[in-house]
Amino acid sequence: PAGLALLAKSGDANWKFETVPQAGFFLWLDVSRFDCDGRTFAAELLTETDVLVGPGIAFGASGMTKIRLSYAGDDGRLREGLRRLASFLARKSGIPIPSAGPKREIAEPALSQMHRPGRVAV
Repeated sequence: PAGLALLAKSGDANWKFETVPQAGFFLWLDVSRFDCDGRTFAAELLTETDVLVGPGIAFGASGMTKIRLSYAGDDGRLREGLRRLASFLARKSGIPIPSAGPKREIAEPALSQMHRPGRVAV
């Protein structure tokens, strides 16, 4: 899928994908290297970047240190979410990354958690 190809090119070469999805549109990312659990990481990401991901613990104890990212959205929304995620990861890692250009406004989905302008779910 195009979304998975975008994820593969999205910046942080240190992401280790435990498995490549064979079906569906979700990817699990381990965030334990940032010394936090998935719920804390997801909350910080939402607060700092308006990017909404699922904390892995919502899917069972094995997801404690993971986040669940969807790559089912349209390319524009996915690119914007990944740009914000990459910037967030760079700040958490202390690694500067080149600018991907100006922030683009994108259409909002009809999700109750997405009530603020500019919020992106990935």
